Amino acid sequence: MEDNPYTPPSLTHDPAPLQSPDFLPPATLSQRFCASLLDSLIIYGPLLAVTIFLPIPFLNSLVESEDFLSDALFSFLGFLIFVGLNSYLLTTRDQTIGKMALRIKVVDQQGK
Repeated sequence: MEDNPYTPPSLTHDPAPLQSPDFLPPATLSQRFCASLLDSLIIYGPLLAVTIFLPIPFLNSLVESEDFLSDALFSFLGFLIFVGLNSYLLTTRDQTIGKMALRIKVVDQQGK
């Protein structure tokens, strides 16, 4: 039999397991979606409640007006709070609020 240069190499030993004893399976798509939805509700819910129920003239005028610019400003403010808080939590704790609630953590392939 001829040696074929295109034959894949064969494994001569058992590969080391990639999983540590405390390895947890990756979060499912539905778990990650629910964590993201929870993050959004936690950020935008109180923000909306504050603008509706607290007598802050500037914010109340934004909510009550029909102006596109005020709607865009309100949305941008919520987006900045959302990105800022999630960025801070991901860099310091590797989890957002929704991930903490569902016990999901961002790790690399080595589990760190």
